[in-house]
Amino acid sequence: MTSKTSKAMQIRKARVGKVCIIGAGPSGITALKELVEVGIDCECFEIQTGTGGLYKRDNYENSVHTSSKIYTSFACFPPADGMRQCGHYTLPDYCEYNERYLREFGVDGMVRYEHKIEHLEQRDDKTWDVTVCDLKTTASFTRNYNVVVVGSGTHTHAPDPKSVSFMKGFAGQVIHSNQFRNSCDFENKKVVVVGGGESASDIACKVAKVASQSYLACRARTGHVTPRGPHMPEDDHLCHYHHHVADPENKCPDESFDLDLSPAHFCTATTQLGGVSSYRDIIGLINGDFYPGMRTNLMTGSHVNSQFGTKNAGFSSAVARYGMTPKPPIDRCDGRTVYFEDGTTAEDVDCVVLCIGYAPDFPFLPCDIKMKVMNPRNSLKHCIHPDFDNFFIIGWVRPAFGNIPTISEMQSRWVAKLLTGRVQYPFGGDKDKMRAQIEADRASEEAQYASAKRIKSLASYYVSVNDIATYAELHPNYLAIALKDPLLGAKILLGQFNCYIFRLNEDYDKYRDIIMQIPTTHFVPFDLSAFLTLCHLWLILGNVIRFPDCVPQDRVAMIPRLGLAALLFLNPYYRYVVAYPAAAVTLLIYLCLKLNSIVLEGNFRRYVLRKPMPAYDCLKPTAWDDFHKKYAFVQFAFVNLVTLPMDLCSIWAKAFLENRPDPWNAPKHIKQAFKYRDKMHAMLTGKANEKWSIWD
Repeated sequence: MTSKTSKAMQIRKARVGKVCIIGAGPSGITALKELVEVGIDCECFEIQTGTGGLYKRDNYENSVHTSSKIYTSFACFPPADGMRQCGHYTLPDYCEYNERYLREFGVDGMVRYEHKIEHLEQRDDKTWDVTVCDLKTTASFTRNYNVVVVGSGTHTHAPDPKSVSFMKGFAGQVIHSNQFRNSCDFENKKVVVVGGGESASDIACKVAKVASQSYLACRARTGHVTPRGPHMPEDDHLCHYHHHVADPENKCPDESFDLDLSPAHFCTATTQLGGVSSYRDIIGLINGDFYPGMRTNLMTGSHVNSQFGTKNAGFSSAVARYGMTPKPPIDRCDGRTVYFEDGTTAEDVDCVVLCIGYAPDFPFLPCDIKMKVMNPRNSLKHCIHPDFDNFFIIGWVRPAFGNIPTISEMQSRWVAKLLTGRVQYPFGGDKDKMRAQIEADRASEEAQYASAKRIKSLASYYVSVNDIATYAELHPNYLAIALKDPLLGAKILLGQFNCYIFRLNEDYDKYRDIIMQIPTTHFVPFDLSAFLTLCHLWLILGNVIRFPDCVPQDRVAMIPRLGLAALLFLNPYYRYVVAYPAAAVTLLIYLCLKLNSIVLEGNFRRYVLRKPMPAYDCLKPTAWDDFHKKYAFVQFAFVNLVTLPMDLCSIWAKAFLENRPDPWNAPKHIKQAFKYRDKMHAMLTGKANEKWSIWD
């Protein structure tokens, strides 16, 4: 470190003062790293014996992340096994990754483990007195800090299972999901699993395998079901749906579902166009294990921008393969009899597993401060409350599709730049404007997501990260990239939307190489076609067509917009080579979705009968299932036949977008495409058992 740099850091330390970071899970450690890196003096307290947070505490049988290593890893610390293979961290692996992260950036010695925050109090001079208990000695002490950063998460306070209203009177065993450790405890028992999220789905599949009889009690809507795909411990899920996923046993190509989540995909996966993700739900109908989950998506009309994600189709397999019975929510209990809201009962129930989330709480906060900050939507981007310029919350965002650790990384970079004066507080520190923006964000999130009023941390990953990057001035110059490095520009638009993009200003060559290594999906042409069509519609119709909130479409005046439309569409080459083909492909996808037999049934029930089918009924077998599966297979075969040339071109394009060897060798990549298709069809129909790789 040069003397000049050292002096600058000393000035920053004096200016900011000392910072207390609460929690050493993913959110806390990225805050620690980012603040220390800019020369801020920090002290971090963690109640557990090591880093990892929730992933260390709630580590149950074969537990695995729902997002891939590439997506979940911090942008400044990519996964150790490279960017080609998109396996998923097991929870112990992820805790070990957190430990390596701390060591890599030299901040492991700044965390004080087994220390519990007991109380915070703000002085008249706006500094904070923090009372801490050393759990090893039970001694408490109080220290003064200029800034407090809370990164402890809100998954720390599980409700007392016996105190849940509908469980009163139950004579059997009742546990919360955070107490679940092993499915063997439920062998040959009658079990009810309550919930429709990722924990419920995971636990339901494990329990249904061994229980004598099992039930799934869920709301009228589950999350939008998306199989996790790779690295699934359950054989039920391996290779049967997302044919473009990785697998540690090398049964599938080296890709993962969350690679689909490109900017183009986030923009088009809406009610306006249906989105390619809905087309993938139709593909999933072909396989029995995932049919109930995909049917639920299509019947309820959910998509990746309308509902939180259940990125684990375990309950779908539990119903289809292990005979788990879907039920509406529990109404009450009497002895060992469970009564459901539809009047049916489950007799002689041994155990109920409540996968109903956590009660968010920061018990160390004074009541007056807690009243202000306990709703994350009271803070800008769930991070900065307008009443405090030295109190920040990191990681209190539940992205519908995405991941929390990298949002925490972006929030931490923002806070580091705010504290060191490298960016201004939003709106120049104008509290009224900040509150107006907070209310606008609240309205947008609650309008977008059906569960947003219930899940107050629910937000769009794409919008949240982009907005934080705007406030923190982390966006690269996209126009310059498109002009000077069009291949990277295409990868940013069509590849996975992740936080590596926001490190390009830091080290362009390093992060360009990382981004280009990330695999792309087999659906790039579909996403591109839908995105271009959406852009064309916006040029013609204006802001009737809506992009996600982070896209500054309202800033474009009507005359320049219509002028660009005229310039493009008066060119016959553009019309026939770009606009018309893109529109044709988009129309094909749209019709494929809207004319699917399950979607038609759902619309008939919703708009004609006025009785939409709730999720717990969608999961149940019906007399129409055989017809729906055959109809979906015909749709799939037709679209495959029509899009074969595009599919083959996409394999060739992927070679460029991923820096594959011999990208110009079209015959090689087309040969791989046919091999890919054969294996894909075998997996979808449950006939692929052998190990294989398209890159052999």
